[in-house]
Amino acid sequence: MDGRHERSARTRSLILQATLDDPSADIASIARAAKTTKRTLFRLFGDVGSLRRDAAELGLASAPLRSGNERVPSFVACVSEPYVRLGALLVCVPDLLALRQHELLRLHFRQDLYPLQVHSLCAFTSWPSWQVLVDQRGCSEVAARRVLEIGVKRLLK
Repeated sequence: MDGRHERSARTRSLILQATLDDPSADIASIARAAKTTKRTLFRLFGDVGSLRRDAAELGLASAPLRSGNERVPSFVACVSEPYVRLGALLVCVPDLLALRQHELLRLHFRQDLYPLQVHSLCAFTSWPSWQVLVDQRGCSEVAARRVLEIGVKRLLK
């Protein structure tokens, strides 16, 4: 890889990291944080949607799949971690988010679930449900996680 490609890859990485550091930032702020220009940002990503989608994919790829021994709190922590960290970027990757939820269910509960439980758990712990708890109901992140834990335990009975 020559110097130009290395610089482009490094700049792309800095832009993605700046987007992950502040998911609600505007393009000028992201470019400034990455120490580049808006023109370079658009040359590397094409449009804002592509940038946000790539950042969300990177953020989900780095999110933990396990966080503890107890299944329900561990599952809720892993599901909600990207919600807290990535926020509105998740709108760009609904399919990837759904696949991750199914993977988390498989890892935490193995084959212990009926199909209806899987569907209910995915719906209850989804990004839109999280938004309702935090944005519309005014729950803190800790309270929202606790609500999800209680709901998951009830769905598993």
